[in-house]
Amino acid sequence: MDSEPTSQNNPAEQTQPDNLCLSLPEPFAASRKWPDEIIVEPGRLAWNLWGDTEGDITAAYCADTFPKIKTFVHDGQRFTNMGGREYSVDCYPLLLPEHYKGAGKVPYSYEGETVIHDKQKFTLGPKVTFSSRPLTVDEEISLLRRKYAYGGLFASGRTYQEMLFDFQQDERNPENRKTAIQRELARDSFPKTQPEMLAELGNQSCRLPGHGNAPDISQLGLPGM
Repeated sequence: MDSEPTSQNNPAEQTQPDNLCLSLPEPFAASRKWPDEIIVEPGRLAWNLWGDTEGDITAAYCADTFPKIKTFVHDGQRFTNMGGREYSVDCYPLLLPEHYKGAGKVPYSYEGETVIHDKQKFTLGPKVTFSSRPLTVDEEISLLRRKYAYGGLFASGRTYQEMLFDFQQDERNPENRKTAIQRELARDSFPKTQPEMLAELGNQSCRLPGHGNAPDISQLGLPGM
């Protein structure tokens, strides 16, 4: 599919309000064109690590419980998360079996598979990749500090500066992370222990943008239900 990635930059639009109604017209799921990729706020893909809280998309991971699944809601549609990488995961829309118009089971994909959610059977539609927008430099700095404060072996017994030097060697670093590391290395002083960094962070919010208030999925209906 050659569709362009879609982006929604307003965090409030990334998670749906509690009173969202998914009672859409019956042809909706059958006729919808699914994009290859959807760009979302990073908080929706956050793990319960580094002092952050788990995002709603991450919480819907269920490859380990397949065919019983968990779901999240985006743009009025339920999806399930079958895993991927840290900032990009492969997801599939839930369709009523009679609404699925695909070719059936697709190799190396969950498309066409029958799943069970809330004691009801659904068919998974085409794969849609959900990816985080790039972190800003300030967000990368916050993440570096939190990784040191809450980190494991890569941070334990080391100074913040030593950890930054190690991270700087990673050739996969995006440009904003490279800039963040350079700015942090230019600091006048560095925390020498993880407790010192925790104290420096104090009461700063650790939530990445995009957490919002996730809807009560059990109250949402699919088209035709």
